Amino acid sequence: PGSIPATVYVVEPMGDEVYVEVLIGDSRVTVRADRGWRAPLGTPVGVCVDPARACFFEPGGRTAV
Repeated sequence: PGSIPATVYVVEPMGDEVYVEVLIGDSRVTVRADRGWRAPLGTPVGVCVDPARACFFEPGGRTAV
């Protein structure tokens, strides 16, 4: 409950965490997952957002909003 439906697009293991790029509609969004998290590309997932820890950027990706 409360999750946003998404599809796994890219998985990038980064040591202690994993960056996962997901598709939400036509938008690509990067989320952080715990180390060891895995899912095949194209897998449907639910994304939960903690508003206190979320960062949002302009479409160019350089300016936080």
